[in-house]
This record gives sequence, C-alpha cells and structure tokens, in this order.
Amino acid sequence: MAWIEIIRVSLGRGSNEVFNLLESELASVVSLEWEIYRNPSVPGDVMILLRWEADPALPAESEVALSLAYELKRHGLVSHTVWTSRAEHESS
Repeated sequence: MAWIEIIRVSLGRGSNEVFNLLESELASVVSLEWEIYRNPSVPGDVMILLRWEADPALPAESEVALSLAYELKRHGLVSHTVWTSRAEHESS
C-alpha cells in the first residue's frame, strides 16, 4: 500500500537555514522518497511531501514525519496529515 504524508509549515525569518536542515535530515533516510515545495506567492510557506510504500492496513504518522513536525513547530505553524490513494479505498 502506498501512502503519503504532508507537512505544511509557515516559517518565519531565517527559513533558508531550516530548508538546509530539512534536506540533510531527509536525505539520511534511505528508503524514503520526498520532495519540498515552496509557495511562490508566500515566502516561508513550505510543503514537505513524504512518499511511503508499506504493508500496514492503516497507514499512520511515521516517526520521521512526527520528528520533523515537532522540530518545525519551533519555527512556525505546522500541519501534518496522512493521505492514501483513492484506489486503495475502492479496493477494500
């Protein structure tokens, strides 16, 4: 079963330092596919997308995402959600 986690954060000043930290932390997780998106209209508005391929019947928040969200809360507002594909729901 494939699923994604989205962490959206509205960062304050000094967001470039946070981006560098995020990229180095995410690069250290070998089995993880990830992307970081920036809102071109709102400086400091960032979305981190984590893609997982896993077997659990009910995907849950990962340790990686929970740790990132916890650390990012020191720098701004954070929203963390888990998503599964529509096809996964229709097949069950």
